[in-house]
Amino acid sequence: MSVSTLGQLKTSYLLILTELKKLFLPLCCQKPQYIPPPLPGIERVEQQTLLGIDVTDTLSTAAYVNRLLMQVNERLYLLSLL
Repeated sequence: MSVSTLGQLKTSYLLILTELKKLFLPLCCQKPQYIPPPLPGIERVEQQTLLGIDVTDTLSTAAYVNRLLMQVNERLYLLSLL
C-alpha cells in the first residue's frame, strides 16, 4: 500500500469515528427514567452483547463505541507498520 492510500484510510476511519461519536455519545449521558425492581430468579446484568453490539443497563452504547475505537486504533497501528 502506498503512503497516500494509508492516509486516505486513516482519514476515512477518523471521519467514521467522529460520526459514531456524534450519534452514540449523547445517548450514553441520558439517565433512565424508571428501572423496575428485579424479578426473582432472573439475573440483572450491567452490560450485554446483543448481535455484536454492547448495550449497558442504561441502554447506552458507549461500550460498543469504545470497543470500535480500540479496534480501529489497532488496525491503524498495524497499517502504519506496513
